[in-house]
Amino acid sequence: MATAGKLKENGDPALTGLWWNLATGVVTTRAEIDTAHFKAITPTVFLLSVLKPRLKKFLTGGEITWKPLMGETKLKPDHQHFLEKEIQKTGPITHVKLNIYPDGGISRLRLYGSLV
Repeated sequence: MATAGKLKENGDPALTGLWWNLATGVVTTRAEIDTAHFKAITPTVFLLSVLKPRLKKFLTGGEITWKPLMGETKLKPDHQHFLEKEIQKTGPITHVKLNIYPDGGISRLRLYGSLV
């Protein structure tokens, strides 16, 4: 189980996007991002970023630094994107942030990996 939220949109790219707090630490090996059924309003690129084990700063509003899980990746409309080679080795993570440019439809985001 994970909790999720939307970060404030105040023009600062570090503070915008959707984020998930994972129930436990995970080492990610593969990602799936799905734009199925979105043909006209699909974002053209996305960026996945992560935080390493449970940063108190994140919860208390202190300064945080998101690390890229993969660089900017292009998206196609109405398509399931399976990404494995693009994943950067980050070690265990506890938070994931998704940014899409421009706004558009995402059906699903799945991360595959192992619990730590």
